[in-house]
Amino acid sequence: MSTRSSSKALSNKQSGCGGGCVIYFVFGIFTLVGAVNSYVMLFQPMTKFLAVQSWEETPCEITKSELDRFGDELSAHVDYAYTFEGKEYRCAQLRYHGHPNFDIIKSDVTDWEKRLQEGNQTVCYVDSDKPRQAVLIRDFPLEMLFGLIPLGFLGIGIGGLLIGPRMLKGGETSKRASTAWPSDADPATASERNDFVARIQSQISGGMETWIPEGQTGPQELKSNSSPLLTFLGVVLFACIWNGIVSIFVMEVISDWQAGNGSWGMTLFMTPFLLVGIGGVLAAIYYFLALFNPKVQMFVSSPSLMMGETLQAKWVLRGRLSGISDFKVKLIGEEWCQYRRGTNTYTDTSTFYYVIAVATSDPYEIESGEVEIVIPTDTMHSFDASNNKIKWTLEVHGDIKLWPDVKNKFPLVILPARAQK
Repeated sequence: MSTRSSSKALSNKQSGCGGGCVIYFVFGIFTLVGAVNSYVMLFQPMTKFLAVQSWEETPCEITKSELDRFGDELSAHVDYAYTFEGKEYRCAQLRYHGHPNFDIIKSDVTDWEKRLQEGNQTVCYVDSDKPRQAVLIRDFPLEMLFGLIPLGFLGIGIGGLLIGPRMLKGGETSKRASTAWPSDADPATASERNDFVARIQSQISGGMETWIPEGQTGPQELKSNSSPLLTFLGVVLFACIWNGIVSIFVMEVISDWQAGNGSWGMTLFMTPFLLVGIGGVLAAIYYFLALFNPKVQMFVSSPSLMMGETLQAKWVLRGRLSGISDFKVKLIGEEWCQYRRGTNTYTDTSTFYYVIAVATSDPYEIESGEVEIVIPTDTMHSFDASNNKIKWTLEVHGDIKLWPDVKNKFPLVILPARAQK
């Protein structure tokens, strides 16, 4: 007697907002961090800088000057007096964005060293609304350019909130084989899928063990256990945070060398951190390119099989296939274990079963095909514990020269063999 699979697989049921929530959370963090830091590091200082440009130029006298020169830097502690609207004021502020009592000058050092000598007559810039506020220097500070870094975070955040959910929706295999095919799907692909499902359903007979999870039997479309988009977002997040922090120290090292006070010790210390940051950027580029790889759909007779049974699988690739030179479908069994040694925790992974079920370079076979794989009986079934796991996966690997490879892993559940009566 023929039986049909349950109405929906567990993984196909609606459970919260899934990947969409991750997208909104990650890019929301980018937007929040970018907005706050852009305001603090760029917009607020820029507003102050523009306001200072309208302050009134006023004659003043240097009443106290403590200058210390270190290479191309000048440490200045200066007091000056000025008269504004008939009242005399004293101030020690050198620049509007500097310390109220001292500052470091890194440009035109020789000129400022002469200009800031005690007793010299010069000009200052006074806030007409608050005459007690004045500055001697109102040039554009190059340090403000660091405020452009948070704009990158803000741009990524806003762009991700607008584009990310669409990419996730377009890239994921959102339906199982037992559900209706999307209305905009390729009719030929839908026909292939429906024929495969109908053929497998007609072959299923007899009852399944009651302890098999509901919805985990019958022909279904497997979902890959990884998302290229989420992988890309994770790498971008790491690269931005890492490089954002490391760049502060790298700029300090560069400034020291430009001032003639460079330290080889500090330079060598920062080199590994810089290399990790470069690696993060390269990895982000790699995973960005991988977003444009062909999408793999994998249909199976059942995602849960007993040892000794035959798995029938059908794959369909959608997208640009011309670059794939070698295509493989593999059945892999891995053991994962985690253990402690002293105060350290170690994780090991070992492959105990590996078979290449399909190996082809034929473009037509790469685009779509079927295979039957017998699940071995002399090995271990799936197992899941806190510190030890047995994982079975169906892996698709398409080799693309000078481009990220197509790599998708689809989880399977291998059950113990039926007890012999």
